[in-house]
Parts: sequence; C-alpha cells; structure tokens
Amino acid sequence: MGGDGADFPSTSLGLILGAREPREDLYRAHLDRLVSDYWKPVYVYIRRTRSKSDADAKDLTQDFFLSFLDYDAFRRFDPQLGNFRTYLKGCLRNFLNAETMRESRLKRGGGRKAVSLDAWLDGAPRDLPDATLPPDEEFDQEWSRAVLNESIRGLERRLGRRGKPLYFGVFRRCTLTAGERPSYRAVAQELGVTESDVRNYLHVARLELRSIVEEKIGEYVLDRDEMRRELARILGES
Repeated sequence: MGGDGADFPSTSLGLILGAREPREDLYRAHLDRLVSDYWKPVYVYIRRTRSKSDADAKDLTQDFFLSFLDYDAFRRFDPQLGNFRTYLKGCLRNFLNAETMRESRLKRGGGRKAVSLDAWLDGAPRDLPDATLPPDEEFDQEWSRAVLNESIRGLERRLGRRGKPLYFGVFRRCTLTAGERPSYRAVAQELGVTESDVRNYLHVARLELRSIVEEKIGEYVLDRDEMRRELARILGES
C-alpha cells in the first residue's frame, strides 16, 4: 500500500494503466489499491441493483474482484477511451449479468494471489439507508466519499509528520465538526492561538487536502480536464 509513512504508491496507477507494457511488479503493487478504493462502491452497487443481503453482497463483491483479475480486465482498460470508474462499472454490470455466484466461485484458484476483502468488508453496513440516487450515481458518490475520507486521513498523517498537528486540529474543528461549526474565535480560544493563526492554519490545511485529493485522483486519471472535474466534484468546488 505504498510503504510505511507513504500516503500513496510512488508510481501513479494512471501511468501504469496507460503504459503499453506495464511492469509486473508495479502492476501487482497497485492491485490492493484498486480493491481498497473501490470495494465499497462495488458492494453498495450490488446490494442496490441485486437486492442482495449483506453476506451475499460481500461474496459477490469478492467474486467480482477475483473475476476482474482472472480476466486481466485491469490491463484491458484504455485511459484514452474514458474514465476508469466508468469502465469498472461497465465490468461490474457485465459480471452481474453474466455470472452466478457458483460460476464465479469455480474460477477461484489457479495459482494467483487471492484477494482478501475481510479488512474492508468487516466495516460494511449491514443495513443500507434508503436509496436517494440511481445506483450508478450512488457508486460515484461512494467513491467520492471514500477518496475524501482517505485524503483527510492522509492530511492528518502528512501534517503530523511535518510537526504541524495543530493545523489538522484547526481543520478538524472548522471543517469536520458536526452541526453548527464553531467560530474562528472559539477555535482560537480552545487551542490557545490567535484568530489569525486559525485562518492561516486552515488555509494551509485546505491547500494540502486539495493536493492530496489531486494525488489520489491521479492514481486513475491521466486527462487534466477530467482531473479538474473530479477534483471539483469531490471537494464541492464550482
């Protein structure tokens, strides 16, 4: 997953996807990243579109990723033809239409490394809230939420390594507080800094978060215009 202390793999997955002959070691190193980033959108999509139970949806989620690797669909993606997320959704629809759980299970094995979703699926909700969006849009929303949440965790790690945990403390209080957000004055008094410090720390933290989200999107996106659209959608920019 990038090594100790690293926020992201050192080589962009987008560059690997776009390479004519990607290096095998780099390719394998990013398979966990693929599962980590997309397991929940896939899981939610399966539950929505197939009305599956929590347990059955987990089984099908694992089956899908195993099938995705079996058919080497990772390498077949052409970044010049569109968005990787759209491609993955198309693969998922084809999988759900063409495969039963029994058929996909028979394809397991064959000398390849198994994909374990236990660490992620243990945290999957057993009861999803009522759907408010079409499944395709919910897939995109879940992915955006996962990117943002992981980026915020990356922000905390990055600022901590730089000796600036207070910057993240300001960011958390000003941005992540549920309900009515505290005023800059209240945050300054709580943390023992000035209101000017609060503004400056928050500005720095937001710029860092934007940079981290851009790095994260860059794992899958090569086109700069698409990068800007994804960045605006995840961060709620106009």
